[in-house]
Amino acid sequence: MVMTEKEKKAKQKIYNKNYYDANRKRLIEKKSQWQKDNKDKVNVCSARYKRKNDDKFKEYYQEHKGEYAKRQSKYQKDKLKNNPEYRRKFRLRQMSRQISGSLKGKSCINCNSTEDLHRHHPSYDSYDFIILCRKCHQDLHDFLSGRGEYNEKYKALES
Repeated sequence: MVMTEKEKKAKQKIYNKNYYDANRKRLIEKKSQWQKDNKDKVNVCSARYKRKNDDKFKEYYQEHKGEYAKRQSKYQKDKLKNNPEYRRKFRLRQMSRQISGSLKGKSCINCNSTEDLHRHHPSYDSYDFIILCRKCHQDLHDFLSGRGEYNEKYKALES
């Protein structure tokens, strides 16, 4: 009896599921160890994935905004209580918002977008900041942390 390609794939899928179920713990430990050993590869891949799927992330965030807010609020309260450096940066960001007011009518200094604007603080030693859209801000942080690729625009943004 000759199996069709579709039957082979179905049989392989069943085999893979059974194998995973039988070896789940070991496979998870092996994957976890590989991720620890290859942090640079994981960072580059996750940054690339986030850039390619930016719309999906935005959509998911909009659907689950309340859950994020609750989780972020608890996380932020803990951090504010236990971390003086974070507390200093948090207060500086609050003051920058009060000084600069709303970002309505302003645009990203890199791509001139007026959507989803952020303030980027090159240094937390002063109230200085630059206005970037979400994508440019993420790209800049990816570049600064070594996860993103070099782009000439970042040199101008950080100087």
